[in-house]
Amino acid sequence: VLSTALAFVTFSALAWLAPGLLVVAAGLLLVRLARPVLALLVRATRGSGRLGLFLGSRQAVRRPAGLRLAALLAVTIGLATFAVDAQASAAHSRDVRAGADIGAPTSVAVQQDPSIDLQQVVDDVDPDGRWAMVAADWIPSGGLAGRLLAVEPDRLAAVANWAPQYGDLDAAQVAALIDPPLPPAVPLTGDRVRLTIDASAVPDEAPDVLVSYRGADDAPTLAIAGPLRPGSQTYEAPLPCADQSCVLYGFVLDRAQTTTDDDVDLTVAAVQVPDAGGWKDVEAGLADPGSWRLSRYTGTVAGSLTAGADGLRLRGPLPPFSSPFVQYADVPDPLPLVTSASIARAGTELTLVDGNGRDVRAVSAGEATVLPLVGSRGSITGLSALSRVAQQLDDDADWYIWLGPDAPADAVERLAAAGVVVDRVSTTAERSDQLSREGPALALRLLLVCAVVGALLAAGALAISVAVTGRRRSYELAALSAVGVTRRSLLLGCVLEQALLLGTGLVVGVPVGIVVARLALPLLPQTSSPTAVPIAVDLQTAAVLVFTVVTAALLLATAVVAGAALLRQAAPERLREVAA
Repeated sequence: VLSTALAFVTFSALAWLAPGLLVVAAGLLLVRLARPVLALLVRATRGSGRLGLFLGSRQAVRRPAGLRLAALLAVTIGLATFAVDAQASAAHSRDVRAGADIGAPTSVAVQQDPSIDLQQVVDDVDPDGRWAMVAADWIPSGGLAGRLLAVEPDRLAAVANWAPQYGDLDAAQVAALIDPPLPPAVPLTGDRVRLTIDASAVPDEAPDVLVSYRGADDAPTLAIAGPLRPGSQTYEAPLPCADQSCVLYGFVLDRAQTTTDDDVDLTVAAVQVPDAGGWKDVEAGLADPGSWRLSRYTGTVAGSLTAGADGLRLRGPLPPFSSPFVQYADVPDPLPLVTSASIARAGTELTLVDGNGRDVRAVSAGEATVLPLVGSRGSITGLSALSRVAQQLDDDADWYIWLGPDAPADAVERLAAAGVVVDRVSTTAERSDQLSREGPALALRLLLVCAVVGALLAAGALAISVAVTGRRRSYELAALSAVGVTRRSLLLGCVLEQALLLGTGLVVGVPVGIVVARLALPLLPQTSSPTAVPIAVDLQTAAVLVFTVVTAALLLATAVVAGAALLRQAAPERLREVAA
């Protein structure tokens, strides 16, 4: 309720006043409750053998001025606790923001040279996939809003910056969503490929059989294998795969653009490549229904596709202007994305337009609050999958090689030695340092210094108060000593008196500061520029614990010094003097 009531000051100048006002109000209120608590301690120790505790608690209750100074100390310690917690939280939030802005501990912007396969270079310099990854930042020509980050899923978790503030999905889960299980690629070698097709129904105007493959540039290419013929026939298509690696992409039945329906029934029984003057079969998963899908080359998707022991069977009526494309399913369709929540919710069907104006089907397989590099207005997908379905990616995207926390010191030099042209190098640490020099970070630093100094001054004021009232107190202590109270009990009473007053400020101030930090931190800007990265509001246990222990030690030392100084004045000769 209190946090909601304070929402009106969000990201305004008043937001910086809210923590101080809350600490003052809560500190003063809670210290007023300390007097009855100390009174209970007096009653509990009266008549007991704990004389030092009785004397200390009794004197603390008798000193309203001391409790007022304890209230001041509670306020300053509360502000200091808030400042310590806020500074640590802000530093953590800046680190998370910097990690999201850069994407990885080190980001190397590189030039995309068609003669250099960046993924192969990364595989060569980091064969184990522990510290390097290729990433592409691309803005589709239409359809999908925002930026699309393409990464190597199997390297994402080891290399990229990732934090709980990004959303419910961690890096490994995102990698699994954008890299679904796919059949292995079907390699094609040599200068030809041969298909064995058994056609029982052939249209009067025979369609052409085309073989689709992907070469070194990973772009789909078509090769003509000849017109479809009745019966079991072989079809050969030329390939440029003797000097480059190629993989099978599918088959096309290229029909004439007529206005009539055609019936077709054919079975692809074998795929072969040259081998020592003959032919050898290629394992293409023709009997596996999960390895192939029916798509369209022109028109609409038509017909049915089944896989069995005899091979891959395509049959059914084909409407006018429709040419079926039997596609090998090593490319996901639709393209799986993990989107930021502002782009699309999980399960949303999407479309993106590539550099050639082609529509590419996609789907949001998951959602996040923030994604590395593209922030809250972007999506992430697999690099290999995107490069296979979207054209002009090499020219239109910004290319990076990300280096993870385990990257060697000479990683950039290794990349340059492998032929990669490096444009610039950015690091998360540099970005975090830049954010730490912005106005909000400097304001929190100043608040921390002022609050700690204020706490020290308040503790000093209590010690000075003891010195000012010491002469009058010394008569009382001297009288107690004269009637047989040991100096050990008197010293313990003097120290406990100061410790109870100082401890009240600590016991009240630290919890108040922690609670106020939880309420006020969401209202304070962490950086000068807006960000969708959630602010870290978890208790910064280590920082607060160190502050509390150090403060408690200083206050205890102050109590011991002040108590000992007070007792030194309580000599028996004081009783012969006349109190002023």
